[in-house]
Amino acid sequence: GEMNKVVFSTALSFGKNWSRYSGLKHKDPALPPKVTSFNTTYFEPEMNIFFLIESNFGIGATVSYTIFNTHFDPYELSLNEYSKFDSDNTGKTQFYSFGLGFYYSLIRKKK
Repeated sequence: GEMNKVVFSTALSFGKNWSRYSGLKHKDPALPPKVTSFNTTYFEPEMNIFFLIESNFGIGATVSYTIFNTHFDPYELSLNEYSKFDSDNTGKTQFYSFGLGFYYSLIRKKK
């Protein structure tokens, strides 16, 4: 109703990711990177909070945590040519996302 000032929401996403790398350069041009693309499933919980400015419009923040069902190996992309990496990295690829956003509802609340 009109008295509400905050919208809080959560979501769980599960899906398929298709990634392709381009522009990767190896120091030795005769040795191209071992991997240029991969496909994997992912799981992503997400939380949003929006502070209402109008009854149908708000500004807020989003935070999510994504887990890819694949292991990131910098050696497959020839990234070890440019930086040092721990060779004992184990586990799935995972990351946090933070963002700012807008909330808009097509239904305007009546006073």
